[in-house]
Amino acid sequence: MINAVDYLLRSSLVAEGDAIGHVFFENEYGENALSGSTFAAEREGLTIVEQRVMPTDQDMSAQVTALREAGVTAVLFSAGPAQTASFVGVAAASGWEVPVIGSTPAYASQLLETAAAPALEGLFVMVSGAPAASSDIPGVRELVESYQSAYPGESIDGGVLSGYGVMEFLAEALRIACDQGDLSRAGIIAAHRTQGLVEGDLGMAMDFSDPNRPPSFDSYLLRPEVGADGGLVEIESASRAPAVDDYTFPTSG
Repeated sequence: MINAVDYLLRSSLVAEGDAIGHVFFENEYGENALSGSTFAAEREGLTIVEQRVMPTDQDMSAQVTALREAGVTAVLFSAGPAQTASFVGVAAASGWEVPVIGSTPAYASQLLETAAAPALEGLFVMVSGAPAASSDIPGVRELVESYQSAYPGESIDGGVLSGYGVMEFLAEALRIACDQGDLSRAGIIAAHRTQGLVEGDLGMAMDFSDPNRPPSFDSYLLRPEVGADGGLVEIESASRAPAVDDYTFPTSG
């Protein structure tokens, strides 16, 4: 969300003094996202207008009305795909062309098969630690072609890329643990933590050495597009906001 706020500022979609809405689940995922947006907003002279929702809340009409009346110029979204589809659909239907930028779990390519597709293409952007399946990164193209060959007719999405990337790093941790002769739980964790900055085949550079910090601080900016592999195309390659380096992450202890 820190990277999301930076994107909104760099793109002149918001300016100092503006209010930004943030719709988020009342759980660890949502609260963590709010922590990031609040930090970024305070640094940049912005105001966050909160809208807390539950996973069981499917109709976002009330949230659209509340944020529109609050005069927000953009909306951050850290809920689920169903809530995203409802929010952008209601906003578009009411003539409110507000930019909506969402956390990765807020989007699913299957939404492009629904009536919300035009609104998503027009209003929604996703921040993601993984590139789009439509990326021209060689490792991504190889994976997409291999997946489509193995599962003809099946659509590929970000979950396939993320799952493949995770297994790449896990396999490397297991290889290190084997070399060290310790396949106990503690041994595998220790091997995993020896992985400093590792560039995966899918363009996701990760550093697993510190359990108190995310393995990556970079985010791709992606937008929905009907017909694209995975239903997403890249707006910006992976980058990080300068403010990320000043954010204090909570420790796991």
